[in-house]
Amino acid sequence: GTAAILLPFESRLYIVSAQLDAGGIPGVSGACVTLQGSIEIRGVSADANLPGAGGQVVMNGLWISGPITVDGAAANVQFSDCTMVPGIQLNRDGTPVAPNDPCIVVGTPGASLSLVRSVSGPIGVIAGATARICASIVDSSSRCSVAYAGMDLASEGGDLHIEDSTVIGKVRVHTMELASNTIFLALRPKLDPWAAAVWCSRRQTGCMRFCFVPTDSITPRRFRCLPDDPASEAAMLPRFVTLQ
Repeated sequence: GTAAILLPFESRLYIVSAQLDAGGIPGVSGACVTLQGSIEIRGVSADANLPGAGGQVVMNGLWISGPITVDGAAANVQFSDCTMVPGIQLNRDGTPVAPNDPCIVVGTPGASLSLVRSVSGPIGVIAGATARICASIVDSSSRCSVAYAGMDLASEGGDLHIEDSTVIGKVRVHTMELASNTIFLALRPKLDPWAAAVWCSRRQTGCMRFCFVPTDSITPRRFRCLPDDPASEAAMLPRFVTLQ
């Protein structure tokens, strides 16, 4: 609403966790900041007919307990070394309060979302926007829940590029530009309306390599992904010390 973060044309906003040392100099070592409540980021274009004219916001070193919405003109939103709490908040035993609620929703075609060395709950990205995820975890709290899809967490999501990451939950994208060295821990339960646990609308473009992906997934070409045989899927299922 009126308190939304506005990103004018070609502007940049940095929200960085830092603390002052003995000399009053800001530094990031050991710094920890928690933000609670909803965050709305709204791109403001200088020209309504100029695509991708929003600004850029970079968040680093933050623990965010609340949903994040990106709307308005196309904007570039980047998270690095952040935790967007899966489930929005945690109960005393560490379980998520709202495991099926998205942590990040991108509702503007042409917008771009980036996660680097971060943890997030479910992500909803409108078709026509893009997302890039590197060295991160996207956790829907269940293999059968939705980790990445459109804004409603049901329709196809924006094009995805993902590397060196772990995704817990189902994924639905328009195009999987690249998936590399990533674990997709997903399961389509009985009577599920989705066609596959990892479902890509376009199979002619993109690539998946060196990933664990359910054998019944609908994806572009795969290179040395596991399992390569449905009969071995149960034996090759990744084992985690904990998923909490």
